[in-house]
Amino acid sequence: MRTLYQAILLVVVLTSCEFAPARPSAAPLTPVSSTLTSAPLPTPVSAGEQFERGLALRALGEYDTAAEQFHDLITNDPEDLLAPAATFYLAESFVLRERWVSAVAALEPIAAAQPATLYTARALFLLARSYEANANLEQAQAAYLRYAELQTPIAPYAQLRRAELLMQQGKPQDAARIFEAAATSPIVTGERAFAYERAIAAQLGAQKPEEALRLYAALLAFAQDPVYRARILLEAAATAAAVGDRRAIAWRSEIVQQSPLSPQAQHAADLLLADPQTHPDPEGLAAIYANAERWDDARTQFDAAIAGSAGEAQLDLRRRRALTLREGESPDYAAALAALDQVLSEAEPIGEVALQTRLDRIQTLGQAGDLMTAITQYRAFVSELPNDPRAPEALRRIAVLLERLNEPTAAAEAQAELARSYPDTVQGRDALFPAGLGFYRAGRISEAANIWEFQANQTAGLLAVQGAYWAGRAQREAGNQARAQTLLQRAILLAPGSYYAARAEDLLGRTRQGSVPIATPLQEQDWAALTQWVGRWAAPHAADQPVPTLAALLQSAEGPLARAQALDQVGLADEARSEWRASWQVAQDDPQQLLLVARIAYDQHRTHVVLDIAEQLFELAPVSARSTAPPALARLDMPTPYSGAVLAATAEQQVQPLLLYSLLRQESRFDPQIVSAADARGLAQVLPDTAQHIAERLQVADFREQDLMRPTLNIRFGAFYLGAQLREFDGNWYAALAAYNGGPSNALRWSNEASASDPDLFVEGIDYGETRNYVKVVYSNYAAYQRLYQHP
Repeated sequence: MRTLYQAILLVVVLTSCEFAPARPSAAPLTPVSSTLTSAPLPTPVSAGEQFERGLALRALGEYDTAAEQFHDLITNDPEDLLAPAATFYLAESFVLRERWVSAVAALEPIAAAQPATLYTARALFLLARSYEANANLEQAQAAYLRYAELQTPIAPYAQLRRAELLMQQGKPQDAARIFEAAATSPIVTGERAFAYERAIAAQLGAQKPEEALRLYAALLAFAQDPVYRARILLEAAATAAAVGDRRAIAWRSEIVQQSPLSPQAQHAADLLLADPQTHPDPEGLAAIYANAERWDDARTQFDAAIAGSAGEAQLDLRRRRALTLREGESPDYAAALAALDQVLSEAEPIGEVALQTRLDRIQTLGQAGDLMTAITQYRAFVSELPNDPRAPEALRRIAVLLERLNEPTAAAEAQAELARSYPDTVQGRDALFPAGLGFYRAGRISEAANIWEFQANQTAGLLAVQGAYWAGRAQREAGNQARAQTLLQRAILLAPGSYYAARAEDLLGRTRQGSVPIATPLQEQDWAALTQWVGRWAAPHAADQPVPTLAALLQSAEGPLARAQALDQVGLADEARSEWRASWQVAQDDPQQLLLVARIAYDQHRTHVVLDIAEQLFELAPVSARSTAPPALARLDMPTPYSGAVLAATAEQQVQPLLLYSLLRQESRFDPQIVSAADARGLAQVLPDTAQHIAERLQVADFREQDLMRPTLNIRFGAFYLGAQLREFDGNWYAALAAYNGGPSNALRWSNEASASDPDLFVEGIDYGETRNYVKVVYSNYAAYQRLYQHP
């Protein structure tokens, strides 16, 4: 093996890839955690310590300093048992640093080693990726084929990449065959669907539409997600129509009938109408066009439906057509009102059509700007028909119109009436909190307390918790301290981990001080306690189904768990994420196996997977067992990975470490490779444009967007941005969190519109639902972290 190590070292010399950082880095964080930096090691240091240090740095994205450790190990101790592993990780570091030429030279001898080693397969896959990055397509394809022939759990993924290369080389039919083979292999459903789509694209590229249709049918046989299915149906129908296949009509009809609200529905409707051999239902098409705000087309279809109907059904269609007249860029309210009046004149006065038309007419008056008349008529409707199912909606609209008239107290009174009169309706439940808040802001504290206590008593879940908290707060301000304490304690008991429970603890002056040091890993006794807890309530295994063991799961070469681990090892994060999710979803009926999957994910530092499983275990547990869950479950749910990086970054920015953990949990669930739809990246979900500015401020030289996938750097950037918002808002955590999610300008607006010093009014005043929920979730996370961990 000495020859192999020497070959790797020769690569270093020939490519001038020395192990100092390739790009200038920023000044180190202060204080620097001794477990995270590349500070000089004490001498002597064992090969084992050096190897573990290299792996730790690799996990943090500190690839240059990790490479130093592996390089030093194989230089100083080439005969050590860890030298083969260090040799592989040194070669892998070139891939992680995207030094593809060096990667090829370093990986080739490992991939070709005879006899094969533990790292041969991984090296071969990474070698194929490196060839691909170097545009050596023939060599990449050959390497992927060699890998696939090893029959590892992720051989289909190697074939998928090989097929993509064949597409690039202008060989679509060869690619299609490989894509289809991967699509029928035992990989996660989403990846199977992707493989079918690529096979279809290849066959279409090869001018083989009949083959593409065969593949479309196979894909539709298992594609059940409505949004995805509608897209595939529309694409399949276009291919079928091009070759005269009558399935085009059936597929388009399915979209219209089963997914009328989908973006594809209007296109399918257009095509069905254009086909003289089809006769789609005009009422259904009218609804599709109305949803797409194609009002002229909607009226045309309503006219067709009206012509073919009679009686009450026709009157209702005429009512719905009348509503389209008040829509669009030039609404004709007068015409809409006249059409509704005509329907009312013909309908049975107390029939369904007449009552709905009456309510629609009042709404049209409000839309036309006659708010006071609309309010008066809504009140008359409720007075005359208090038991009609539309009465709660009429009261809700009264409150909305009063808000538009800038009458918040009157709106609160209408909401209170709605809540008390119709407590079992959606409208009634939704009116409870805003009614109390309206009274509270008007200084009518006792009335606010009463409506919120009514909310606490008449609802369940978080609505009840919210009512108890705000009722307790109001009673406290009214001087009723005993009642306030009872209500606040009730909020805590109802949902101990909620935002409102945390706020209740704050008002009661309770301190939250955990005892576990942040960097403490779970021990064997913690896993034993979890196993015993699950065993007390999980259904026993049948005699022919033995209890799973950790060793058996680890040794299994089949299933999503094996594929997830193998994909992680070759750096395919997106595919690994899907297989990890599948690995715990297939174990949902077996809590004991689910816990074992959590243990494997924990040991492999897949914190986002552990979070998913911890939440699932809590949901699976009977309510009576949840209160007896061991503390280890809470620590799995509120983990502290990357502790050294978090402590260093928060010390540099003077940010509470547990607050940053609370934010990271909500932003990414500790998945370092996650990318949002808005292109926010990594643990702290930093946008590339924002990251460029942060890099300049922190003097991070030669920053690249892909660096955001490195945990240490991403954590540092997230801490900087959070710290900047805290400084901007004078240490107000709530405003800073709102700024992190909703933008600093919006947070400033919310601060100006509500008392920024009152966290409750500030949070409830956030008019972006996503941001308001974000602040509450992060704060409830923070409280949970405080209860578990020592405060640094």
